[in-house]
Amino acid sequence: MMTLFWFACFIVLFISSLEADDCVEFEDEIVLVIFEDELDVHHGSSRKFGPPSNISWYGSDGKTAISMDRNSRVHQHREMLWFVPAAIEDSGYYYLVERNSTHCHKQKIKIEILKKHPGRCYDVLSEYEQKLLSGPGGFIVCPHLNIFEDKNNNLPKVQWYKDCKPLLNNTKFNGLKANLYLRNIQKEDEGHYTCLISYGYMGKHYNITRSIHLRIIGREKKKMPVILTPENRTMEVELGSQLLLDCNFTAQKNDLQYWTWNGSFAHKEPNITWSELSVPNLNDMNIVTRVSRLVILKVESRHYLYPFLCWVTNEAGIATTYIALRPPVSDSRMYLIGGFISLALVVTFSMFLYKIFKVEIVLLYRDSCHPYFLKKALDGKVYDAYILYPKYFEEGSSYISDIFVFKILPEVLENQCGYNLFIYGRDDLVGEDAIMVINENIRKSRRLIIVLTGEHSSYNWLGNTSEQQIAMYNALVQDGIKIILIELEKIKNYGNMPESIKYLKQKHGVIQWKGDFMEEVPSAKTKFWRCIRYHMPAQRQQSSFTREPSVLDSVLNSKKK
Repeated sequence: MMTLFWFACFIVLFISSLEADDCVEFEDEIVLVIFEDELDVHHGSSRKFGPPSNISWYGSDGKTAISMDRNSRVHQHREMLWFVPAAIEDSGYYYLVERNSTHCHKQKIKIEILKKHPGRCYDVLSEYEQKLLSGPGGFIVCPHLNIFEDKNNNLPKVQWYKDCKPLLNNTKFNGLKANLYLRNIQKEDEGHYTCLISYGYMGKHYNITRSIHLRIIGREKKKMPVILTPENRTMEVELGSQLLLDCNFTAQKNDLQYWTWNGSFAHKEPNITWSELSVPNLNDMNIVTRVSRLVILKVESRHYLYPFLCWVTNEAGIATTYIALRPPVSDSRMYLIGGFISLALVVTFSMFLYKIFKVEIVLLYRDSCHPYFLKKALDGKVYDAYILYPKYFEEGSSYISDIFVFKILPEVLENQCGYNLFIYGRDDLVGEDAIMVINENIRKSRRLIIVLTGEHSSYNWLGNTSEQQIAMYNALVQDGIKIILIELEKIKNYGNMPESIKYLKQKHGVIQWKGDFMEEVPSAKTKFWRCIRYHMPAQRQQSSFTREPSVLDSVLNSKKK
């Protein structure tokens, strides 16, 4: 009898091998990795089609059928391929053949048996990739353990490890059958997880191991909702009228929007209804543009007391805007408000014009009102300005300053504008004490004009340092004379100037000469002379005299020729 049994098995296997050659082989290849000395079971990727199918497993040549004897270390039991346990030499190709009365398919499977290394409970080649979102919690799954469930769907106890260290004594983790629950998932939870069970088969217990490489993915941050319209505003509404209030905003699909009035939901108030319309964003399907409409069927006086608030909220924050209602302003109040606004605009515009055109305005005022001015006030002053200038009699900048001081200044300010100037070297008498003359005439002057040139930035070119000291003392300390600084040439560096000059420049600024020294009769209407006249005292009466030429004038004219 035993001989007949083995002969029948041989015939079946032989016929199966012949039939396997007629099957259509799948193009896709499946690679399975398991550890040596562990039990493992594979059911392939069966494609159920048509009538009930028969499953057969074949060795690497695709023809030799796997043994059906359960005592064999590698055998087929039901539809699955069993390794009890796996050995390194089991690595290779296996074929799963699925056939019925109409079809036959052959699936090629590569199985690789890995050698265990001391101190390592996983191998990257055998790992399953799994991902979790960072957040409050989530599960990772020990794959392909359902084969080992008993008839009550119970599994042997699953032990979990992270980087080969036990986990289940840690309150962060909780095992549930083939699942491991992680609380408060963070980036540092990434790593290599191993699940292990001990399974009894044919009277012996074998280990079954699965390795998982867990990656943590950050959750997409919620975007703050944005209210497009309205901005915070107050609007006039007639009592008893109907009013539509629209809140236009962009938000994500699950963001919350509502209206409030006087601390409660507005749509729950009498005579108020609420509706909403959403329009998807074609560029980002998670973002929608929504319009929330509040309809006040009849405006009541109490609606003027509190604003209507539109709220949009999500995890990222809250956006809000308000619309306050008020009764229409009466005509008289409107006129009053309009008058105040107009007056404010006129004043502001006038100040703006004055700031830009103040020189022209002041000069125009002086010229227009000249006939109504009285004679100069009795302030004890004789001269309108004392001229402080460089006193070198050599070629160069001194010659330019002499032309300006002795010819151009008197021509414009005295002859054309009627001012009275004191120029040391022209108006002093021979033999007078210089210090006394300087001190006395500076005190008699309403302005101090200081002429600067570019070649002698140390200002020692004033020559008579006593004149400089007396002038500065009277201007800055004693009499407080207003000072006018004139640059005949551009001075780039004031670093070597006395502190008094630097202080005056910073406080009053300078007026730069841009005229022609050779011009016969300069005009007082140029921008430079208008600025000088603006800083000079108001002139009550035009001068009617012409000063006789001095000896110095003759010298200057001879130099010019």
